[in-house]
Amino acid sequence: MTRSSVIRLLVSFATILWASLAVAQDIHVSPIKNGIGITVSAQEPYTLMAGGHETTPTLTMECLHKGKNSVHVLMFSPGGAVTEDNPEASSKNGIGLFMSMGGGAKELTTWIAYNDVDTYAYYGKTEPERVQFIQKLMRFDTASIEFKPFLTGVSNTSSFDLVKLREEMAKRPECAIP
Repeated sequence: MTRSSVIRLLVSFATILWASLAVAQDIHVSPIKNGIGITVSAQEPYTLMAGGHETTPTLTMECLHKGKNSVHVLMFSPGGAVTEDNPEASSKNGIGLFMSMGGGAKELTTWIAYNDVDTYAYYGKTEPERVQFIQKLMRFDTASIEFKPFLTGVSNTSSFDLVKLREEMAKRPECAIP
C-alpha cells in the first residue's frame, strides 16, 4: 500500500467513526400541540433484557405556550419501565432518580409518570421550581441519569449531551427560559 492509500484509508475510517458517534447523539425536533419537543438520545444504549435487546434512553424538552406564558417540561424515557424497589430513591410524588450534571455529585431528583409507563417528567411543585432546575441543568454540557430498568435488576447510567439540546433550544423562541 502506498502512503496516500494509507492516508485515504485512515481518513475514511475517521469519517465513519465520527459519523457513527454523531448519530448516537441525534437531536430530534417535533411539533406538538401548543409547542415543540426537542429530544436528545443517550450517548450509549443499554441491554434491556437477557436476549440482548438494546434500547437507547432519551431526554426531551417540551416547550409549550399556555396563553402568554411558556411552560417547559423535561422528560426522561429510559426505554422501558423503571423499578421502584430502592426505598431511598422513591417518593410519594413519583420515582426518584439520581442525576449528576457536568460530572458532579449525584443528586436525587423526583420524576412522575407522563403519558405512558416508560416516560417520566421532572417534577417541580411549581413552574418556577421546574424552570430553576432546567436553568441549572442547561449550564452544563452533560448530564447523567441513573436508573434501574424493570426486569433487569441492574442499575444503569445514561449520559446526555446537553450542548446540542441547548443549541436547538436557542433557535426556538418558545424554548426561551426566563
